[in-house]
Amino acid sequence: MLKAMTHNMNFVVIATPNAYHYEQAVASLQMDYDILVEKPIDFTHMRIQKIIDIAKKYKKSAYGVLQVRYNPTVQMLNEGIKNI
Repeated sequence: MLKAMTHNMNFVVIATPNAYHYEQAVASLQMDYDILVEKPIDFTHMRIQKIIDIAKKYKKSAYGVLQVRYNPTVQMLNEGIKNI
């Protein structure tokens, strides 16, 4: 897919099962895509650092996301906004 989409997209969102995140992140960066990886990025700090290093090498952006929509504070703010 990454090869087939060359020049048709420039950003990959990795929201697959956790065990695939590292391999897909590395492959995407090496194919010249910026990436966003759903949590957990990986299970080891060494592999997370490797993703960062590869992103720097290829001058790409690598983002991690942490969903907080179920956080009690976020829910309280959301309810407050709805009641305005």
